[in-house]
Amino acid sequence: QEVLTLLQTMRLYDARDKKYKSYSLGMKQRLMLAQAIMEQPELLVLDEPTNALDKDGIRLFKRIILDEKERGATVLIASHSLEDFTNFCDDVIYMEQGEIIKTESGDSNEEI
Repeated sequence: QEVLTLLQTMRLYDARDKKYKSYSLGMKQRLMLAQAIMEQPELLVLDEPTNALDKDGIRLFKRIILDEKERGATVLIASHSLEDFTNFCDDVIYMEQGEIIKTESGDSNEEI
């Protein structure tokens, strides 16, 4: 039942009987996120999680990440897409060639 509920949350319930190879890249991204949060880890590390997501998918992603944060999880996101994250993160760390070049506070009060 938990898996079916998570598929509904991720808007994948209608595709539950489809083979993974027939999923679009955005569907695969949402499935990856579902898999990552399924066991409610304390630390969630995501690399380019909004790749191939449309605006609705990005809004869904943000809601889920904020839910995970509220649950007490620490979420670390690596991304080249700065505009997707800076307005709802607590901290933003900029790196170049493996070195931290700048840190700043994010604005985690964005309405989604």
